[in-house]
Amino acid sequence: MGKRVVNDNRRGFKGVWIPAEYWLDANLTMSEINMITEIDSLDNGNGCYASNKHFAEFFGVTKGRASQIIASLKAKGYISISYDRDGKQITRRVIRVVNKLNRGIKNTKPPIKNTKQGYLENCEERNTELGIHLGERERIKQPLDTNTDLSFLSWPDSLGAMTDQISKLLLDASDQGMSIDLLQKAVDITKYADPGTPYGYLKSVVSDWLSQGIYTMQDWQQHQQKKQAAKHRGIPDIPIYKI
Repeated sequence: MGKRVVNDNRRGFKGVWIPAEYWLDANLTMSEINMITEIDSLDNGNGCYASNKHFAEFFGVTKGRASQIIASLKAKGYISISYDRDGKQITRRVIRVVNKLNRGIKNTKPPIKNTKQGYLENCEERNTELGIHLGERERIKQPLDTNTDLSFLSWPDSLGAMTDQISKLLLDASDQGMSIDLLQKAVDITKYADPGTPYGYLKSVVSDWLSQGIYTMQDWQQHQQKKQAAKHRGIPDIPIYKI
């Protein structure tokens, strides 16, 4: 576990408490209990807008691990995730606890108001892990997280328009913990393959990687190395996508 980064200036409360329904729920891991507690503490009625970067720093884990915990809570039905949009552009992710208990996690002081630095109530970080915007350029660059080194996902015009179906596919993969650079790799592979139906091909690539536990470029490179080693030993080929 890495070092925690806690920004006290974003909080206006004395603490949180965990409802027995969470604490005694055998279906929840301790990591999930901590995560849902943090999500609930950041929700002042309009949902939690914190990014995976916030959760990763707060718990001292990687952004990929934070994404996996959130995805697990969603799959188990404890939280819902939606996305605010400005036209075709996704502006932020909204997380809400499902069937939030009235006596649940409570703030004992009013939330911190907006400041000149752009801090919003309940740590509203106006960014998402995956910024997508349609345009005419070959490479569309939308900042993924303005609080880290800028990362970009580029969608080539040669694959046609990025449909909502494709956007959802990429966002779901990101929520499951797939890194942005690996998602870019999947897009690039699809571009070079030049398939008739980009969505179907891209989905097969992403689904294949997720099923094999490939979440980062390091995972992908290690898998490629294993494939090459298997070839040299005469072992039957392992299905894997590559350029």
